Amino acid sequence: MALTSRRMLWIESSLRYFGTLNKKDYAHHYGISMPSVSRDMHSFVELMNERGAELEIVAGKISGRLPETASNELPGMREIMASSSTVPFVTLAAETRTDPAPSIVRDLSNAIRKRAVVSMTYTSIRSGTRVRTISPWRFVDALGRLHVQAYDHDVNTMRDFVLTRIAGPISIAPSVTFVPSKPKPRERVVIAENPGLEDDRRAAVRADFGLDEDGRREFRVPAGLAFYLRNEFGERSKHYVPPVLVV
Repeated sequence: MALTSRRMLWIESSLRYFGTLNKKDYAHHYGISMPSVSRDMHSFVELMNERGAELEIVAGKISGRLPETASNELPGMREIMASSSTVPFVTLAAETRTDPAPSIVRDLSNAIRKRAVVSMTYTSIRSGTRVRTISPWRFVDALGRLHVQAYDHDVNTMRDFVLTRIAGPISIAPSVTFVPSKPKPRERVVIAENPGLEDDRRAAVRADFGLDEDGRREFRVPAGLAFYLRNEFGERSKHYVPPVLVV
């Protein structure tokens, strides 16, 4: 089977976002055999080199330099993340946000796979800009904003970092021991219709949010994501009348 343009774009996206092509994930996604994956890789390298890339296959992996300008219609960053079996990815909800630079995702992906500690320059809304040293665990899509959950070696606890607030490059911290993720309990978040709404609006809210006959709904979400869910349902300004309340 010849390499299709869609599969070529998928390989390019994997290299740009993750720095590597996971052959098992690729084979599973397209329902092809491992020999077909190998043929696709060689065809991809040949085609991209004709476009100015400097790629080669070393030890069964594609390595080298991609063209500086990405191809049109690449699969989305979240689509590639969701297909990975080696880099955990969690989605809470969807909303339009600015995506981070592919190099940030690629460097963190490598660190997650290798269980490597990295240092990065990060700007926090509370504490400003400084170098943070982290053991990255997983990517999280929280309400459309991409984060990395990690162990923060500076404060010795788990922290959540917005990817667009990370300034590259990200560097390996070889003298620091990686701290693995521990299972986190799921947290209970309950929302209820706003009793201040008129009857017809409360009925619409029940249908919109899937509330039960008592006007309530319970979520069980990973503890690290509960904050974002509560924030989504919270009051956003003095002029905003929330359709539901966190109880």
